[in-house]
Amino acid sequence: STQSTWGTYTSQAAIKKGNRKCEVALRELELLAMCNWKLQGAVYPMEELHRLWQGVLLNQFHDVLPGSCIGEATRDAEAIYTSTLQECHRLLDTAASGLLAPAKGSWTVFNTTSAPRLEVVTLPAGACATPAQHSHAGEPLAIIYVPAFSCVRLPLPDQPDYQESVSLHHKEDGGVLVENSLVRVVIDAQGRVVEYYDKQCKCNAIQQGEAGNAFCMHDDVPLYWDAWDVEVYHLQKLHPVGEGSIQVLENGPLRCAVSVALKLSPTSTLKQTIILTAVSKKLTFDTKVEWNESHRLLKVKFPTTIRSMNAEYDTAFGNLQRPTHFNTSHDLARFEVCCHKWGNLQQHGLGLALYNDSKYGMSIHGSDMCLSLLRAPNIAELEDGFVCFWETVC
Repeated sequence: STQSTWGTYTSQAAIKKGNRKCEVALRELELLAMCNWKLQGAVYPMEELHRLWQGVLLNQFHDVLPGSCIGEATRDAEAIYTSTLQECHRLLDTAASGLLAPAKGSWTVFNTTSAPRLEVVTLPAGACATPAQHSHAGEPLAIIYVPAFSCVRLPLPDQPDYQESVSLHHKEDGGVLVENSLVRVVIDAQGRVVEYYDKQCKCNAIQQGEAGNAFCMHDDVPLYWDAWDVEVYHLQKLHPVGEGSIQVLENGPLRCAVSVALKLSPTSTLKQTIILTAVSKKLTFDTKVEWNESHRLLKVKFPTTIRSMNAEYDTAFGNLQRPTHFNTSHDLARFEVCCHKWGNLQQHGLGLALYNDSKYGMSIHGSDMCLSLLRAPNIAELEDGFVCFWETVC
C-alpha cells in the first residue's frame, strides 16, 4: 500500500545521506567535466560517470534507499557511497585543474549553482592576507561573492571594511541575541530559537511563547513493519528531551556561532552549532547525534506565525503543494510526507523554509514545521549505536 511507507523517508540515515551526497557530487562532476571538455578539449569521463551512476542508482532500488533492507545490503550500499564519493572528488580535482592553470599558493572557489552566492566561507591558511575574523578553530573567514556557474581565484587581497556585520550579546536568562542588518535571533539557554525577527518584513516568524529548533522524541511502534511504517498516533506519544546548554564559539564581525549540547535521553546525546553570518538571513544548524535508541523517532520542530492552507515541498524535478490541515482522510494520510532538499511555508509578506542536506521526511501542519531526523526500528542491524551528522538551514 502506498499509505504504508512513511517510515522509509527516515530509516537508515547513513543511506539517505550517502544518496544525497553522491547525487550532488555527480552533478557537480558532470558540470565541471563538461566545461573542461568544451573549453579545454579535455576527455569527458563518460565511462567513469556511467559506472558511478550505476552504483548510486542500484542503491535506489527497493529496499535499499528506503532503509528497509537487511544488514548485508546496508553495508554494501554504504561501501558503494564511500567509493563513489572518493572517485567523484578525484575526478572533480582533475576537471577543476584542467579548467584553471594550477598556481602554487592559490585556491579557487566554484559556485556550481544557478544563482549567485554571497557567503562567509572558511578558507585555507594563506588564502586571505588579513582576514577580518578567524573561526573558533583558527581558520580565516572571508566574505566571497561568486556569480552563478562561475568561480573566484584566491588568495584574496586584504578584506575591505564591510558595512555589514553580525554581533552577539548575552542575555540575563542565559540565552544570547544574535543580530545582523537583516534578522534578529534570540537563542535561549537550552539552544532553542525563541525569536527569529525579519527586519525587512518586520515580523517574528516564531510563535510567541514557543521555540524553534525544539527536538521532540516520539514513541515509534508501527503495527506491522518496523523500518517501513510510522503510524499517525506517534504524534500523541511524545517524550520530553533532557536539559541543554549553550556556549559561544564565535562573535563576529563576519560570523557568530553558538554551540549547543543536549541530552536527548539517558542513552543518546546531541551536539549542534548554530551559525549566523553578516550577509544572510540564513540560520544554519550543524548537528551531530550519538543515537542509541529503540522504537524512537527524533524530530525537530519550528512553530511559526505563518498561516497558509498549503505548504510547498521540494521533489526530484520541481516542487509541489500539500495541505497543512487534516480536513479529509486523504489529508490525514499526509501526516508525514516525502521532501527532498527543502520545505516552505509562506503567506503574503512572510515565509520560512527549512533546508537540509540528507533528510527526506517532513510534516507541516497548521503553522508548525517539523523535520524527521532519526528512527530506531527494532530489526537486525539497523540504526542502533551510531553517530550521525547533518546540516539544516532555516
